[in-house]
Amino acid sequence: MARPILIVLTDGDTKAQILARLQLAGEYVTEPVFDWLTVDGSYFEVDPTDTVLVEYEAPTLRALFPRSEPHTVTIEYGAREEVRPLLLEVTRGLEGVLDTTTGPFLRLSDLPASTWLARPGRPDSTEDEPLAFFEEHDLPREQSWQPVPDDTAGRRRARSVLAELERELVRGHPLFRRIVGVEAFDGASDDVLVRLDDGSYAIVHPTWTRRAERPGYPTCELLGTGAESALRFRQSVQWM
Repeated sequence: MARPILIVLTDGDTKAQILARLQLAGEYVTEPVFDWLTVDGSYFEVDPTDTVLVEYEAPTLRALFPRSEPHTVTIEYGAREEVRPLLLEVTRGLEGVLDTTTGPFLRLSDLPASTWLARPGRPDSTEDEPLAFFEEHDLPREQSWQPVPDDTAGRRRARSVLAELERELVRGHPLFRRIVGVEAFDGASDDVLVRLDDGSYAIVHPTWTRRAERPGYPTCELLGTGAESALRFRQSVQWM
């Protein structure tokens, strides 16, 4: 299950201050795709790049930042009660805007009194929902395709791939904002089997550019649902 995200929009100098505070807030680990932060047993994923800016309309950004270039820090979290103290700590005394992705923008200066942060959010989940595509359709595992291992390393790799795809996919792509889980990896081609929001599946080939891709990329193949998805998967990877 994809976890919720918060996006802090601010100017370049303030972004640098927020990132510096995040690195001091707990155990901070820099990774190639996104960074990891652990604070008192809660973990957060931090995207320090500005790739998410492509999701905003130019007039909106100009209205928010008429005199400076906008920058972003994206934080993936589990529950609001966990992210609230972290967010208040790293934005204290700073100017900018918080996009909760579920409601209106909030000024950073208004966060201490925000009712949105005070409301309980979805519970944290350190594990993805069980992904039973291979088991359900009795697909072999001796090929280069392997399901996501049910362990910490496997789940971390799945989240890394999911985060990268969220960066690459732009509006108009058939998978834009539709991927809810990673099912399997192909060690031979770097293709990924993903589960979509309607229960169907697709094979996608990440480009690993860490930025929004041009139209048509990353390439993908929609597989459908149920038995149809298993049949098309076998045909696609030539398991007949």
